[in-house]
Amino acid sequence: MNTLNKSFFKIFIAIIGLVLFSCKTETIVSPTPYADIVSFKVGYNNGKDSINAIIENNSIIINWPGMSEWPIPEKLKPKIVVSKNAKITPASDQEIELKEGLEYEVKAQDGTIKKYAIKLINTALIPTIPEQDIESFSIGQYVSLRVINLATDGTDKITLINDEKKEFSPIQPLSKVFGYINFIVDQNNGQQIPPGDYFAKVTNKFNQTTISEKKIIKINNNTPIPYPVLDLKEPLKLKAGESFIVPLKYGNKDFTFRSALLSYLNKEGNQTFVSLQVLGLEQNGNQIKLGIPSYFNQEITSTLEETIKLSAGSVEVTNIPLKHPIQIIK
Repeated sequence: MNTLNKSFFKIFIAIIGLVLFSCKTETIVSPTPYADIVSFKVGYNNGKDSINAIIENNSIIINWPGMSEWPIPEKLKPKIVVSKNAKITPASDQEIELKEGLEYEVKAQDGTIKKYAIKLINTALIPTIPEQDIESFSIGQYVSLRVINLATDGTDKITLINDEKKEFSPIQPLSKVFGYINFIVDQNNGQQIPPGDYFAKVTNKFNQTTISEKKIIKINNNTPIPYPVLDLKEPLKLKAGESFIVPLKYGNKDFTFRSALLSYLNKEGNQTFVSLQVLGLEQNGNQIKLGIPSYFNQEITSTLEETIKLSAGSVEVTNIPLKHPIQIIK
């Protein structure tokens, strides 16, 4: 190939390359039209756990666990993931007021907008009072009422309702026994609950209420039963063999208590009792003298609720919750 032909060939190749380069198409990426909420999480249990909301159509459904020990917060910071290139308002981790109907707006890259609204469902199980026969109690008596779906944190409250729809609040809280709500048939305001038949009403921490279908509590006209009203200003420390005095409300010198128990929690956290000595009534029945058995050789701290249980046959009474415990020391 001579020099002229070589030059022509190089020029030809250059022209072909230029044409091919100029014909190369440029790829254009269109804005994405997606405006979806991929995930929506809210924390609970002081941030130790989280709830995954259900995204259904245009609803953000939050099922708050009813049996949790943490009431529904007024404000929180959801963690939200949306479609790629989309933006959400309010933004992820932005504090919101948690309420039904609160709106979120998701804007896609191409300007498409979708709106979502919060639907808040409190899945707390409403306390239920099963059908039961009416029982008669005296003022001062200790009562365990069967109730289903009680909260484990002892926050449920009981009131007694008469035919006039007037409500009376017996003394509580007492110990949390699964499936039962315990109370003393008396009121903290100093007024007795009038004799009569009552419906029972239980209200949980979410202000959900249930009322027994029929009257199940009868307050009789019998003489009130004495019960402990120990008001300790500091822990009461006792040794084995020592005695102590417990004041009684509705003191009655003719009333006989046959046994007494002191409540405490063992190493496993279970309620346990020490049998106390009943040494007799004093001050015309307004006090009872109790003793720590001389053979008892443990160091314990009593519970504040149902600290002392006194029994007279089938009748049982206990104290109003204490501010300070009773301690058995060595």
